[in-house]
Amino acid sequence: MSIFQRFSRLSLWNKIGVIGSVASIISLAIFFFWDSGSRLPEVEASNRAGDDSTQIIHQGRGDVIINQSPSEHVEAVDISGRWNPEKAWMIVWGKLNSATTSNPRLFCETTLCEPRHSRAGEFSLIYRDRETVLLVTESIDPKLDCHACAPFISLFEFEKKSRGWKLVQTDFAAIQWGSWGSLEASNLRAKVIGHNIYGIFLENGYTMGGEVQIATSVFSKVADNYRKVLHIMTHLDDSGAIEKTTDWSAEIGVKQGSTGFFDLIVTAQGVLENKPLNEKIVFEFDGVQYFSPSVPDYLSL
Repeated sequence: MSIFQRFSRLSLWNKIGVIGSVASIISLAIFFFWDSGSRLPEVEASNRAGDDSTQIIHQGRGDVIINQSPSEHVEAVDISGRWNPEKAWMIVWGKLNSATTSNPRLFCETTLCEPRHSRAGEFSLIYRDRETVLLVTESIDPKLDCHACAPFISLFEFEKKSRGWKLVQTDFAAIQWGSWGSLEASNLRAKVIGHNIYGIFLENGYTMGGEVQIATSVFSKVADNYRKVLHIMTHLDDSGAIEKTTDWSAEIGVKQGSTGFFDLIVTAQGVLENKPLNEKIVFEFDGVQYFSPSVPDYLSL
């Protein structure tokens, strides 16, 4: 008796049971053998366009979306951790040597030379929203030795970052100043004079006719070049004269502002021609230099 003959003799409920069993067997066979590749999904990861924080995993049975926090950008630094002056100066010497090699006349007056580089100063600058350290160097042709022989001043500004300090600004031979081939460190200062702007304060003095005169010049970067933005007398005394009538000094302060160059406040105190002197003069930046509509004669040069 064949299978179909046996099936035809079964009752209705038995026939339904047989059909269900056969259907189950066929379903299991399809699940395990028909598309075995679907059991081992191919995984492919990609980022959703325009969204760095979402990752899509492509699988054989669908996509799995994984949200990830954006990775924090870690900025490289030149000095790790706390401020290290010796490491900073090593970086500066390397920069100066490279600059000299690539441009042999950078620190030379006329002909080729082998300049002598030396330290001039180190200054901490506190801006409104950042902190930097400025290293200043002087470079001179050692063969030059005259009253008018002035060294070249270079500036290196390191900014404090989360992981250390980074050299953010380098200006080679930015200013030429001094005499007899050197820059007196005591005559050099650096101050914040604007929003992310610093000024280099340089003094020069001389004696003439029994008078001691000291002038102060302020240099700062305007556009792409350093220029003299203020030049005034800051000390005068006639201590070498027979009749002494004058002895006064002036200090240059900074009035804090919000943007651009801040105002400079010059306070002069002492004795001028036997009269007490106590005066404040405000200098404003006009885009090129500092000016005051009423500069006293004793400050003018």
